[in-house]
Amino acid sequence: MAVAAFELAAHPVTNAEHACFMAAGGYNDPSLWTAAGREWLEGKGRLDPETEENLRGFFRRVTKDPAEFVAGLRRQGRSLSEEDEDYYRSFGANWTEDGYVEAYNGQILGQKRRKPFFWEDSRFNGRNQPVVGVNWYEATAYASWLSRVTGRPYRLPTEAEWEWAARRNERRYAWPGEWDPDRCNWSGSRLNRPAPIGAFPHGATPDGLHDLMGNVYEWTASLYRSYPYVPGDGREDPDGEGLRVMRGGSWYTGRREVRGAYRYWLNPWHWFNFLGYRLARTLS
Repeated sequence: MAVAAFELAAHPVTNAEHACFMAAGGYNDPSLWTAAGREWLEGKGRLDPETEENLRGFFRRVTKDPAEFVAGLRRQGRSLSEEDEDYYRSFGANWTEDGYVEAYNGQILGQKRRKPFFWEDSRFNGRNQPVVGVNWYEATAYASWLSRVTGRPYRLPTEAEWEWAARRNERRYAWPGEWDPDRCNWSGSRLNRPAPIGAFPHGATPDGLHDLMGNVYEWTASLYRSYPYVPGDGREDPDGEGLRVMRGGSWYTGRREVRGAYRYWLNPWHWFNFLGYRLARTLS
């Protein structure tokens, strides 16, 4: 599929770069944020009925058989620490179903957070690590801020742009050839955290784009819609409601997700310790 000319950053945005946005007051400047992002900043986000039902389903799956739930994650190639396993095994003892939904709503939508969620965690806050614990609203606000201070049109890449950069419509992975577990940071690497940017140089694309496979999933601008991709169908509307696409796999995920065509999606207010972002720039 053809895409219009664009540039994509060689690396995901790092903690050091996101810190500049924080120091400049980015979390306190509503003009940088989408309408839904401003609601999230004020702790007024909405938990839609579909998300609530998904949360209740998740709670029931975990508490029905915690050991089997953990085993299922391992079969998918997920990278689980002892703390992760203890968390799932004690899920039913620590939460009721209603209490879990209420806590989720308070933590994700009612927190009025002013920094990435893992900003104080030494596993994730290295200056040259990709920033994680940021939601879609934070990523788009950073792009708006950088556009303002540089005068250049930075933004999140569309899903189609991200895939074209990773695959050039012919590769399965960012690198030419077959799967190579040593070319990226995935669950099999056993690092259990994001690697510093560029730590896997042999996994770069022939164009010199690093970490498109593994390390951290990356937010895209696109709403989750069915493929094939239809340009101009509204899926890049920054004020559109719905799930947003993330791409690339991560340090936490197995081989199945660490490939150029794999699609994943998430509510824009959510964050994970394996999810970050990189920027694109429109070319005239």
